Amino acid sequence: MFDCLFGTCSDNVAVYCELHSKYMTVKQIRHKDCLKKECWHLKKNEEHEWWAQRQRIKQKRKDKKCPLAN
Repeated sequence: MFDCLFGTCSDNVAVYCELHSKYMTVKQIRHKDCLKKECWHLKKNEEHEWWAQRQRIKQKRKDKKCPLAN
């Protein structure tokens, strides 16, 4: 169990926030708009499935936008 923002604990953490010295779940990242703000205090947990899922979604968007480039 990791200490997360808002006084919670979770095993399913996606990032560590160096600013708050706490871990964050996906729901907390979305709530705080950390990625939209391009916060540089975040350290990714590369093992979390959410990052791979985001990468697949981005690739699908690129493929849809320019299908002839493949």
